[in-house]
Amino acid sequence: MAQSIVTHIATGEMYVAASFQTDTKCLMGVAFAWHRVNQRMVLIAGGLPIQVGSRFYGAIGFSGAPAEKCTGNLDEACASAGLSAIVEELECAE
Repeated sequence: MAQSIVTHIATGEMYVAASFQTDTKCLMGVAFAWHRVNQRMVLIAGGLPIQVGSRFYGAIGFSGAPAEKCTGNLDEACASAGLSAIVEELECAE
């Protein structure tokens, strides 16, 4: 069961980061108001946009790292590491 929740959260983070082209941590303050509008939105740190220069590619979402006071900071660090691993390849593709 936990794995399906983690997948749901990561997908929701990815959806928000892609929709707003910003990291989900920036949007955490409005989480409750927006969640009522769209339950697909997960507004906790862990979602990052994939953008190189002015080109937007999509987003990455990570969930499942051990909770650190429910901030999502470890999830965001993992997402950032994954993003760092592909940015150079994307820069070369441009």
